[in-house]
Amino acid sequence: MITDSVTLLCPDANSSQITAAVQAALFSYSSQQPPEIMAICAVTDLVVELPSDWVAGLSNVVTLDPVLVPTASQGAGAITAAFNGTSLGAFTTLEVSGANVDASLSGGVFHIQTPPPTFSISSFVVSPATLEYGNVSQAITLTWAYSGLTPTSQTLNGTPLDPALRTYAVAGGLASPVDFTLSANSGAKTASRSASLTYASRVYSGNSTDSHLADLSGLTGVLKANASGSYNFAAGVGVYKYIAIPANYATVNPDTGFIDTSTGFPVSFDTPYSVLSTNGYGYEQNYNVYRSYNKLNGAITIRV
Repeated sequence: MITDSVTLLCPDANSSQITAAVQAALFSYSSQQPPEIMAICAVTDLVVELPSDWVAGLSNVVTLDPVLVPTASQGAGAITAAFNGTSLGAFTTLEVSGANVDASLSGGVFHIQTPPPTFSISSFVVSPATLEYGNVSQAITLTWAYSGLTPTSQTLNGTPLDPALRTYAVAGGLASPVDFTLSANSGAKTASRSASLTYASRVYSGNSTDSHLADLSGLTGVLKANASGSYNFAAGVGVYKYIAIPANYATVNPDTGFIDTSTGFPVSFDTPYSVLSTNGYGYEQNYNVYRSYNKLNGAITIRV
């Protein structure tokens, strides 16, 4: 939204004439929410304000008053003013001041420029952003916000949405990763932003006295896009430390890839073996199961 106020002083014209001129000059701009424009006649001390539905705010102010007087080289007659490229008519005196305002005189026209209106999608979030493989019934919610102008239209993956919406529920049934693209138009500018729903598997870790664990259900599973991170192991008697990583994730060197966070030294693990595991959604996949080379009775945190 443009947030400026423009005041016109018209010592050589009455307020109704200058107001009509400004209305006519900006008629084609009205759909883009032009700035508030006021016509002030010094002779009659009368202020005429354009219709309220043209008012866009007052955070920046542009003031035209009788301080900047045309010099002889500019001619003794009226000078022409233009606001953001739109003609405002002719004036004999003109001054511009205000935040974020640029004014210049060239080619016989006094140009007043304010920053163009901004329009962007400031956030676009998928929640939850990650689902476990096999979870095809989970509904997700998309939420988003805009910065600057207000959208007059918006689409989600090409499907039109009510421009007032800022949240959208997607029913379950998404069995694979999905990319969402939100596109919007403010009437003056366009914006687009993408977000994704991803799928991941659980990485399992924990203690076991079994030297060749074939059932991962007794371990703790954490939904992760990869195996990187730290894993906490409780103390136990005669136990091995196990970490089971989905086979489609990156493999880990059993000699150097597992680090004791308290010492910074590697914890030696045995060569991984494969286990077929089924998660709570009935999804089967192979895991590379890593077991500490030795029994480790103490509590430890291992970083992968």
